Amino acid sequence: MASVAPLLVWSDAFSLGIPQLDDDHRKLVDFINKLNALNAEAKPQAEFDAELARLRAHLHEHFAREEKLLNATMTPTEAEQHIHHHRETDAFFDRLALEAKSGERRIPRQMVLDYLHRWLLDHVLVGDVSARDQMVAEGKIPADAMDRPGLLSRLRIGQRIWMMAAVPLLVLTLTAAQIGIDKLNHARDLDRVAVLSTTAGLVGNLVHGLQKERGASAGFLDSKGAAFAAEVTKFRKEVDAAAGEFQTGAKERSSARRSMRRRVNSRPVRRKAKRWAWRSRPSPHAARSRTSTRYVARSTASPSPAPPR
Repeated sequence: MASVAPLLVWSDAFSLGIPQLDDDHRKLVDFINKLNALNAEAKPQAEFDAELARLRAHLHEHFAREEKLLNATMTPTEAEQHIHHHRETDAFFDRLALEAKSGERRIPRQMVLDYLHRWLLDHVLVGDVSARDQMVAEGKIPADAMDRPGLLSRLRIGQRIWMMAAVPLLVLTLTAAQIGIDKLNHARDLDRVAVLSTTAGLVGNLVHGLQKERGASAGFLDSKGAAFAAEVTKFRKEVDAAAGEFQTGAKERSSARRSMRRRVNSRPVRRKAKRWAWRSRPSPHAARSRTSTRYVARSTASPSPAPPR
């Protein structure tokens, strides 16, 4: 039978830097994965209950060690808030043990696994990490005395959650950007196909009209004007109309391309136009010099002779 994938995988995100508590948490992960494997392989209920009993015994020892540390480093009120969650967990296991003993309707295995999965994440990543950070901030636990093997263990719970959320958001953003680029390229390809199909129709009409006009003109010349005169006139009008439609379409496409380029390059074009306008603007010194030159030239010129009477 193929091996069952673990429900939880230990990582530095679970590490508190307190070796004894980290060892307890690693064992909890192992217990939960063992229960998940027993459930996936449909093992007898007795084996599942036996493993659950071993997990509960380990929890009693873990809670005792953790509460001893909390009582020694935190105020009674702060410690009691954390210990209250321990008592809620004990009540859940008491209910499981009572159901197993009395033979009443049992909680489904999968619900038990879901509870343990959520409980461990909340217990370690929320409760224990926040309590550890508070004790370190208050100087009740020296930061240098803790064993921190990885980068995530040096971060607060808010920073860990942000990092875990940032990676999926980044992947989602990149995927959305790639999809948007693909959609844009597809729309441009469809636009090109539409332009080509329209142009092909106009060119086909023009070429067909020219061929008919050439055939009618050849018959007209061979008959020395005795035949095909009406056809030549008719085909020439059709060719002129087709040529006009082709030229109109070409102008429309050209104006559309120019307007698109103008929109894309509008800001650089405006800057360039402003720069050239500034360069072409005459300076006040140049205007003053031209004015003074004209004045000197007018004052030094010989007076014009008076008109004869």
